[in-house]
Amino acid sequence: MRTGRWRRAAASLVMLLVAAGISGCGWRGLNSLPLPGTEGNGPGSFVIQAQMPDVNNIQPNSRVRVADVTVGHVTKIERQGWHALLTMQLNGDVNLPANATAKIGTTSLLGSYHIELAPPKDQPPQGKLRDGSLIPLSHGGAYPSTEQTLAALSLVLNGGGLGQVQDITEAFSTAFRGREQDLRSLIGQLDKFTAYLNDQKGDIIAATDSLNGPWRPSPMRSRCSTKIGTVSSRPPTSWASSAH
Repeated sequence: MRTGRWRRAAASLVMLLVAAGISGCGWRGLNSLPLPGTEGNGPGSFVIQAQMPDVNNIQPNSRVRVADVTVGHVTKIERQGWHALLTMQLNGDVNLPANATAKIGTTSLLGSYHIELAPPKDQPPQGKLRDGSLIPLSHGGAYPSTEQTLAALSLVLNGGGLGQVQDITEAFSTAFRGREQDLRSLIGQLDKFTAYLNDQKGDIIAATDSLNGPWRPSPMRSRCSTKIGTVSSRPPTSWASSAH
């Protein structure tokens, strides 16, 4: 009895697959069939389209969300030139401007992909999104995916030099092993040296400013020049005696 039921069920399944292949030109999985309970099927629902540069793992029946609330689902994905064209069916109470944006996002780190609709952030809202509206490619995009985030993090950790921190710390540990007292003394001397530089910073700044300005003789140089001129203006004693 059970064997007969299994045979009938298997035969029905085969006939269903054959019918789907003949009528639909191929079986594309359960996502190609309308699912009950999805948003966007109620009264007043309308259909819009969005041009996307890439669809990642978006599938038919993927959720469409506005402010983290599911308001519709994806009904069709097709290629249009060098980009993708998504057809979405939304609830009738969705209120968005005609220049809204469409981005691919995820609900969590390992969550499923969905389409996030939102008003534009770089321009004022214009018009209203209605049945037959098309979101252009310039307003389509995607949030960073989990794979992209992990790839960027891997690049920082592996190629950014962080992997060499352990080698550097081990080299310092080997260099100063048994020389802790010398290291403390060096740190103390550096502390005194920096304090001395801090006390003399006014003189250092004045010296550097004098190098940038026009040259002026120092007061010491002027006093020395005056004394030399005074002495040289008087004739030697031997000259005065010979003159007489």
